[in-house]
Amino acid sequence: MVLMAAVSACDCECCDCDDPGGDNGWIWYRTKVEAKYDREWYIPVTPRHDWTAEWPADMGITPKDLEHPMPEGLRVVTFASDGDVRSYNMEPQGGDVPMTQFTNNLLFYNNDTEFIVIENPEDFAEATATTRARNPGVYSGNSSVGTDARSETVRSQPDMLFRAALSEQQTDSTITKIINDPKELHIIPVTLTPAVYTYAIHFNFDKGFEYVLSGAVAMTGMASGVKLNTGRTLEEPCTIMFDLEKTEKGLTGVMMSFGAPGYRDGDELYEPKGRYGITLQLVLTNGKHISYSTEVTAQMSSQPAGGVVIVGGIEVSEEDAKPEGGGAFDVEVDPWGEPSDFEIIL
Repeated sequence: MVLMAAVSACDCECCDCDDPGGDNGWIWYRTKVEAKYDREWYIPVTPRHDWTAEWPADMGITPKDLEHPMPEGLRVVTFASDGDVRSYNMEPQGGDVPMTQFTNNLLFYNNDTEFIVIENPEDFAEATATTRARNPGVYSGNSSVGTDARSETVRSQPDMLFRAALSEQQTDSTITKIINDPKELHIIPVTLTPAVYTYAIHFNFDKGFEYVLSGAVAMTGMASGVKLNTGRTLEEPCTIMFDLEKTEKGLTGVMMSFGAPGYRDGDELYEPKGRYGITLQLVLTNGKHISYSTEVTAQMSSQPAGGVVIVGGIEVSEEDAKPEGGGAFDVEVDPWGEPSDFEIIL
């Protein structure tokens, strides 16, 4: 079978599909992309982490709340054997499109992201999704995992990204021809899987929770990006920061991430590539900032693509909670300060 590519009919101005000798002598074919989405917020791997048994009653969210929403649009990038690369946008479910006999690779991803940066978009093998570094974005604060000696780049959280890729063999085997259609409509079914996963992180307090005003987290060791054609995350680690919400007895946060470094979508087993640490910074009702650092490698090793992390035993002493100086203080404080131009060394 001749290999052919899916592109968007509404965006294609390069040919007249009724004139197969149109653009540069290429032959164009009618195609329909039928896109589906895997909206699971995590991928279980071996050994399994049974977070369902640990889900705190006062988490403040449910697993259903973490399900990924449907995207608002789909982008298809076609890579032809002669080096021609074209991008087309369409409805998230796909649609009727033309295709050419020279295209041998295709990338699919949702086009409605706000924080995702696509690097090397013209190269099928090297196209990478990442996020911007938060300038100067240096974090070196988790002594429990050694990042006080090995700084990591601080990157923005990604928003939801779905991805899929079809190489020559994969595409050739998935194209279905509707023979009864006089114009030989071809159908390319594709399922886009998450390239960004969700982590629910909860902190339990043994003492002094009544003194806590707000909290925020720096999570070290997370993947800094993902290859779009394979779904494998980059080996380079980064730090992600996010705020927490107070629940009845603790603090809960939701972190979006590409997952653990060196993990590939669909891999059943995961070998940890490094250590993972959490630094919790609390703002107390007296205006004081206090921090706790802990290692969560054991939990993250079994959850490279989304999951639940529980940190317990947090205490706030009465000494820390004492008012300072007797003066007024501003309780409306952002634990991390401004969202850019910072260097955190805790």
